[in-house]
Amino acid sequence: IYVVDSDNNQIQRFQSDGDYDNLEFGSDNSSDDEYLGSPSAIAIDKKSDYIYVADSTTDSISVFDDDGDFQFNFGDTGSDDDEFRNPSGMVVDDSNHILYVADTENNRIQIFELTDGDNCSSGNDEIVNDEVCFVDNFGSSGSSEGKFDEPAGLAYDEDNDLLYVADTENNRIQVFEIVSGNTCPSGTDEIINGVCFVEEFGSSGSTDGKFNSPSGLAIDEDNGMLYVADTDNHRIQMLSVPNGTSSSSSS
Repeated sequence: IYVVDSDNNQIQRFQSDGDYDNLEFGSDNSSDDEYLGSPSAIAIDKKSDYIYVADSTTDSISVFDDDGDFQFNFGDTGSDDDEFRNPSGMVVDDSNHILYVADTENNRIQIFELTDGDNCSSGNDEIVNDEVCFVDNFGSSGSSEGKFDEPAGLAYDEDNDLLYVADTENNRIQVFEIVSGNTCPSGTDEIINGVCFVEEFGSSGSTDGKFNSPSGLAIDEDNGMLYVADTDNHRIQMLSVPNGTSSSSSS
């Protein structure tokens, strides 16, 4: 279990039974490569075992190996490709080696390919460094489908190719299908090439199925459940999702 210890500027690791695993990494010294100003989210790439950490202070992503050793970072403050403003959610699609980042204050989701030192799969992708390629982004400020108001938590259902986004200030969850090629399935709407809007659910409130600033998301792969951190309602909601989820990550 990796814990994002934001105010201590570090990541801590524990065994599944809660025992401390004698590993913590990150630094509060801004001159160190491993500096974390205020880490906000974590995602793990199973192919490389790299640990990706979103830092909301430096508006960048820092990458560590599974021993906690710093490898590289990418991103800077801004709104261009592979720039961020308060990134606060990430998830890895392990099957396709794709990293999704909730670029919260830019009201969008950025998409990166994790190459593990190989070339980008598409000639249109922008090489961020030797192991990360920028692919695309989607979203802008608003409340219609495919638009966001400070998106945060992400979860990915690999079996159904569904990306769940906690659209925090719109008090809803949006669901997108990730497809290969140019055609969205019937009943969905194309947001960008390869990303199709499926549905949204939730609205402002405190009754079942309503939210007040939902933030973190996680998928229970065994029981087909989506867990939502319903932040300002001070609760966790459990919602059923399509069966067959295989793996997920969350902020």
